[in-house]
Amino acid sequence: MRKLLTGHWKQAARGHIIITTRREATEIGEEMGIEESSCIELKCFTEEEGVQFLKTRGGTAGEDNDFRELVGELGGLPLALDQAAAYIRSLRQPIKEYLKKYRKQKMLLLKKKKAVNLVEYTSRERLAVHTTWSLNFEHVMQMSEEMDLGETPSIVMKMSAYLGPDDIPYQVINEGLHVVGTSGQEVSDLWDAAETVSLLTKYGTDSFSVYRLVQDVIRSEIEKDKTEVRILCCAVHAFNHALTKTRSPAEAVAEDNERKKEADQLREKGNNAFKNSKFKEALDLYTRAIDLWPNDHSFFCNRALCHLKLGKPRNALKDCQKCLYLKPDYSKALQRKAWALLELVKGGNSELEG
Repeated sequence: MRKLLTGHWKQAARGHIIITTRREATEIGEEMGIEESSCIELKCFTEEEGVQFLKTRGGTAGEDNDFRELVGELGGLPLALDQAAAYIRSLRQPIKEYLKKYRKQKMLLLKKKKAVNLVEYTSRERLAVHTTWSLNFEHVMQMSEEMDLGETPSIVMKMSAYLGPDDIPYQVINEGLHVVGTSGQEVSDLWDAAETVSLLTKYGTDSFSVYRLVQDVIRSEIEKDKTEVRILCCAVHAFNHALTKTRSPAEAVAEDNERKKEADQLREKGNNAFKNSKFKEALDLYTRAIDLWPNDHSFFCNRALCHLKLGKPRNALKDCQKCLYLKPDYSKALQRKAWALLELVKGGNSELEG
């Protein structure tokens, strides 16, 4: 892929190429020189999309609430929804009946019917949810060996199967896992192994999530291997270590309040500098504010305006996109995004995203 994207053929080429990858946009940018703004993240179906897909693919009638519940049970995963719809269609079964069976049998039911084979060289067996995720687990273990991570990523994934699926703090990945014979690793190293095959996904700045369906697959494997007690013991050790090393809620709130206060002060200084047409100074102040408190959408919007004033529309566009990620309908960010796109078009940029 690197040879393709960096080849000299691009100088006189026309048209477009779509490349799919599981890598992070930042990693692609560093290795291939592709702008992050040219990368589109494909996520699971929304509730509305999942319901529409089930109705169309499954060819069955039912109450919208039942469709929504099934979409929620499957976490919006397109592959799982496709398998469920295939099963429903083949048996001409009402959605309510399938939902009842799914809740009783879950993994067994999903193994019964394989999804539509849309790729010529993908085996039908691989399209089964259980087989797909099992192959992903094997890949993680292979990566763990290559990165000298021991069995830590495997333990973390298995431990995650018994936790609430959303907003699992990174702090649970810690030295407490030494008790199972693994070495301490940075969160980023562990993340490379698990996220590469989409077993875990980022949830917030300090947490991750795991699909409910993936949890079912992991638990079924653990039960088959009879290793539940060992995994739960690992979880106890990891959580004990996390709790002893983590700040109390009162300490965390006090520190966050102080950081937010300092960030707001930097924003005010940035606003004053901007009013006096000191755009570079204002940009630096907004950047410092973002470093302290990256969850405030207005910081990115303000910095975007500085970039526009300094003649850097591409940087402005990136900040507008970050702002809109935090607050999708923020009118100022939408206006400045349009301004940035206009400036890029004027400058001769023909390939723009969103």
